[in-house]
Amino acid sequence: MTSGPITRPIDASTLAKYPSLRGKSVFVTGGGSGIGASIVKAFALQGAKVAFVDIAEDASRALADEIAAMDIAPPWWEVCDVRDIPSLQSAISRAAAELGDFCALVNNVASDDRHSIESVTVDYWDQRMAINQRPAFFAIQAVVPGMRRLGGGSVINLGSTGWQIKSGGYPCYAVAKSSVNGLTRGLAATLGADRIRVNTVSPGWVMTERQITTTSIRRARRPCARRSACLISCRARTLHGWCCSSRRMTVRCARRRSSRWTRAGLDLVFLPPLLGDGWGGGVGAGAMRPCHTPPPSPSP
Repeated sequence: MTSGPITRPIDASTLAKYPSLRGKSVFVTGGGSGIGASIVKAFALQGAKVAFVDIAEDASRALADEIAAMDIAPPWWEVCDVRDIPSLQSAISRAAAELGDFCALVNNVASDDRHSIESVTVDYWDQRMAINQRPAFFAIQAVVPGMRRLGGGSVINLGSTGWQIKSGGYPCYAVAKSSVNGLTRGLAATLGADRIRVNTVSPGWVMTERQITTTSIRRARRPCARRSACLISCRARTLHGWCCSSRRMTVRCARRRSSRWTRAGLDLVFLPPLLGDGWGGGVGAGAMRPCHTPPPSPSP
């Protein structure tokens, strides 16, 4: 494996600007390194008040120092093992007390440790679910009261394309990550009644430092930080209950009136944020329709 960097740092000048994010409070789980660190940094560059938790203290401190050196508000952060749900929810409460109720939550934390079918014990299974599945629901549970007080909010659940393309080597991770789509779609109607949107973003293979140390294949993909920022901004205010895979670029609507409308939703609404290009290319907010709106009838 050759040496040298394979990813570029976030260049603020290349980011789409979402003024609606300025001053908003955003919470990110697992935000100290990897994809989570890119998400934290991207929201900070948009002027949001960002809080995150991570088990990696050194990486989290380095990220906070890096953001502070950029002359923008440093993030609030704490060391937290998300397997301890009371600790996770207490951290969210402390962050909200300092930054205000969160209008956005990014459920990013995950661990894709490799393992075989034969090696899995009941304890190992429970441990994998405690990292990759359970924290998302209980983080949502913790932020929903504040979102209701704000009159709405946005939840982004990070999924995975690994189980969708039948990748092997991590069956527990695949089970946990496939359930993210069920979490999103299962909560869409309930949270939507309170103007709280919930969507899934499944990034392609992002070559983080962790991936560099666990694989010999050097294949870089653009981090999903920009897509998360776009989905939380007011430009995506009509997107709710969607599961978006950046590898296959497929979108499934929570209320699927027709396969034709689902395909149209990808072309008209999701393609620009998937590519990280804002709403350029002639596709703007005016082209969006709520996901519960059926397509227009074809002309006779």
